[in-house]
Amino acid sequence: MKKRSIAYHIDIAEQIRETSALETKQIAFIPRLMATVSLPVSKQQDNEFIRRNGNRTLTMLASREIGLPYGTIPRLALCAITTLSKQNQSNIISLGPSTAHFLNVMGKSCTGGKNGSLTYAREQLKRLLSCTIQVTQSSEHLWDMTSLRVSQSASILWQPNSPYRWQSQLTLTDEFYQHTQQYAIPIDLRVLHACGHYPLAMDIYCWLTYRYYSLKRPITISWVDLMIQFGNSYQRDAHFKANFRNALDRVILFYPQARFTVDQHGIQLLPSPTHVPPKDLNYYLRSSE
Repeated sequence: MKKRSIAYHIDIAEQIRETSALETKQIAFIPRLMATVSLPVSKQQDNEFIRRNGNRTLTMLASREIGLPYGTIPRLALCAITTLSKQNQSNIISLGPSTAHFLNVMGKSCTGGKNGSLTYAREQLKRLLSCTIQVTQSSEHLWDMTSLRVSQSASILWQPNSPYRWQSQLTLTDEFYQHTQQYAIPIDLRVLHACGHYPLAMDIYCWLTYRYYSLKRPITISWVDLMIQFGNSYQRDAHFKANFRNALDRVILFYPQARFTVDQHGIQLLPSPTHVPPKDLNYYLRSSE
């Protein structure tokens, strides 16, 4: 069954309804920055990328030689790295004996060739691990800045299947490690894998999951603000609105507990159950200690 087919998504949605992420061992974690500001969806011509969400701004910087990360792989990689760090409570992350192994962890199949997943993953991991992420918050009386790099060192084996025991490994920077331990947000990994070809749907799912953990009263986010946060690849508002609605419909297939209304003004979020229930998360964290 093809992963982009409606039948596949319906099947995954039924599995999520029938069994929890805790039961299927599919609780994973994302860094908070993934839920508050979106990464590039498509390839960027510049080596600087800026996204805003209210008073929060994300700036990504990369060398011109390597370039900025974009698409689904960096999102899945950040989730995998954060989850491994959270589970092991360690800043040293093993990515396995090959790129194919790490692709499998991210729910991706391994294909070779110039346009295959192996080549794409290799390029995107280089971009992600090489860039600097800066998050700032500002108001009339406050300016706060955090500068993050995912890793301070990395050694990756670029082979689809390695006959050797040598492991790909990276060491997280102290800042990013502390970010994963203190601010990681629990998600159902099956949703990210099911949306593995749709970065906008991945972003919306992460965003909703984050917002519903603390939402106590209805809040309306305008189309202008949604465009600023999510619409980096759309030239026209109408195109963004249509694609946002389509991606939202895809997410709600997997997360029907999310309550909201959409109209000409934007989206109103209503207090809703978190996708990973607090009791399941607490049990997971206790059993991981």
